[in-house]
Amino acid sequence: MKRISLTISLLLLFVVASFAQDTLHIGVPIYHNNGNIGIGTSSPQFKLDVNGSARFVEDAYFSDSLLIKRDEGGYISSIYYQRNPGGTDKGLTFQTLSGSDNIRFINGSNTSLKTTASNNVVIPNGDLVVIGAVESQKVKVTAQPGSVPDYVFSTNYELKTLNEVEDFIKANSHLPNIPSAKEMETNGQDVGELQLKLLEKIEELTLYTIEQEKRLEVSDARYQRLESENSQLKAMLLEMKKEMETIKKQKQ
Repeated sequence: MKRISLTISLLLLFVVASFAQDTLHIGVPIYHNNGNIGIGTSSPQFKLDVNGSARFVEDAYFSDSLLIKRDEGGYISSIYYQRNPGGTDKGLTFQTLSGSDNIRFINGSNTSLKTTASNNVVIPNGDLVVIGAVESQKVKVTAQPGSVPDYVFSTNYELKTLNEVEDFIKANSHLPNIPSAKEMETNGQDVGELQLKLLEKIEELTLYTIEQEKRLEVSDARYQRLESENSQLKAMLLEMKKEMETIKKQKQ
């Protein structure tokens, strides 16, 4: 009912204004110019041009475009919905032309989301929850000081032996300091934390590889020494065989 009353009031206002030449005075200055009605402006550029605040108690419908614009000393902000001439929707647009924080979404007294002049989207208070897939060309996770596992290379780091790792895996079915499958399925994954834990395992694996390489070098040196000794023994046996044959011929 209120919507019908609002529509009738605007229609009557337009009919009355169509018979006026310049100015109508109905409580506030209302102007008529070239088929346009202006409230607070003597040169309306649209069918209804309001210079000031406007309030709609019920719904307001616009068949073409909607523009809400505010200019405060060069800081221009606007919200608009626009259709192409062919009727294709261009969607709802939030736009600012200057300022440090361009667009803000505020919940109570807290800013839930804002954009910055450098085209970044910031969520200062709270978390971002996405139900579904997220596609991105780059993800940056900020690490807390001391959380990056270069501590693995410290001389004080207690690296488990491979036998200890094997015993842990047999008992728990996952690597040490890595959440189990059940924990991940129940609580989800902290991408940044899990990446650091995986890096920890890579660095531990590097230490195991270095240790095995040293053992291989020792084994190889031992093998080379045994090969050399074996060659010497073969030469000695061959020499002894020749001497025995010489002695045998002499006795004959």
